[in-house]
Amino acid sequence: MPSQYGAVETEGLLDRFHRNLHAGLIIENKTSEPRDLLMTERTTLSWIRFSTVLALGCCSVMLNYRFDTDSSDDGDNGDGGAGSSHSAAKLTIGALFAALSLFCLIIPGYNYFKAVRNYATEKIETAGSGPVFVLVACSVLLLLGVNITLFAKGDFS
Repeated sequence: MPSQYGAVETEGLLDRFHRNLHAGLIIENKTSEPRDLLMTERTTLSWIRFSTVLALGCCSVMLNYRFDTDSSDDGDNGDGGAGSSHSAAKLTIGALFAALSLFCLIIPGYNYFKAVRNYATEKIETAGSGPVFVLVACSVLLLLGVNITLFAKGDFS
């Protein structure tokens, strides 16, 4: 009777799967660790969204943005004039956006994986806010500097 034996074995596997599936859903919540872990996950996803916006800003500045506002033919023609300074400005702003985008992925990602590791080892430890504060300050200063630079080079006549 191999078919009956196989059916019993399959039924036992399904029962074990069903027990294991529902066993992890009910846990005692004596501390705020699950809530803190979910908060860290939401924060990390917000940083990923901000990093994506910075990366798209980097691509748009490097590929599509035109710093020369006049329609004359003194653009980037290789003579080392105004066109090369515009290319250097595009490259600099794009590189700064790319670096900031990368840091916006690394630092919150590190905090998230550290929180998951601490949760798995049942160790309550809060992440320091120093690196995140530096990241926010650098983001604000970079965006403010780029805006001031673009306003100063703009033609308002």
